[in-house]
Amino acid sequence: MTGRIRWAENVQLWSNLPVMKVRQYCYFAVDSAMTPTSTMTALLGIEPDVAHTKGDLTASGRVRGLNEWRIVEETNDAIDDQIQRLIDRLAPCRPQLVKWAEDQDISSRLQIVRYYHDPDGSHGAPGGTQIGEARKWPRPLGWHLSVEVLQFLSSTSTDLDVDEYDFSPDEVDTNEV
Repeated sequence: MTGRIRWAENVQLWSNLPVMKVRQYCYFAVDSAMTPTSTMTALLGIEPDVAHTKGDLTASGRVRGLNEWRIVEETNDAIDDQIQRLIDRLAPCRPQLVKWAEDQDISSRLQIVRYYHDPDGSHGAPGGTQIGEARKWPRPLGWHLSVEVLQFLSSTSTDLDVDEYDFSPDEVDTNEV
């Protein structure tokens, strides 16, 4: 069987699958036990979208152990497009982030969060959509980090943390009936 025939069979198979909705977002966070978020903001020159203070209570009632400065991207766009926008926003403060990479008290991370089968999520083009039209739809599945993004993460010693959650209904085990 040739690759072209396999591809055509896969397209037919995919066009019959139910549409899966995905909600996804990402954020870039700087954490510190000693540096307040006001100082982070002043040195970075960018206002955070979210700031948490060490000692505050989390939504679950735990005490925060670190100060956290965060900028967030949450749209229906592909996660790699959201990540690129974060990196573009951070470009002016890259020298400060590189400097902080040497500081044992300060750490940074790129957090990616994805919820599969989320009723509030978005879905890609339906099966059978022509490639030109499909590019106009959101791309909820799969993602790619460009060399530019990888170089940014490396130069700033930023961790990459990916959380993925499946909201699909639990399947009933017929053997237990």
